[in-house]
Amino acid sequence: MLTVERGRPRRPLGPPTRRVDRPRPRTDLIAVGSLIVLIGLGLLNLRALGAGSLADHQVMVIVAGACLFLVVRRFRTASLRLLG
Repeated sequence: MLTVERGRPRRPLGPPTRRVDRPRPRTDLIAVGSLIVLIGLGLLNLRALGAGSLADHQVMVIVAGACLFLVVRRFRTASLRLLG
């Protein structure tokens, strides 16, 4: 017989537990640096191909994505379930 489980953990029966304040993880500077290098090379490639308007569009997408990343990074993980 096939059974379906609920996707959430069981609530403990004891008293509610206290929240533990954990330090935020540090940013990986090597990953950020390599991302900036790849973005720069991609934009230079588009400019070299003569696709200036496409390069401008990519810059706007990169800025919007970075802003969205910084906003979502401030949320707690439990609240991100609301996004889908």
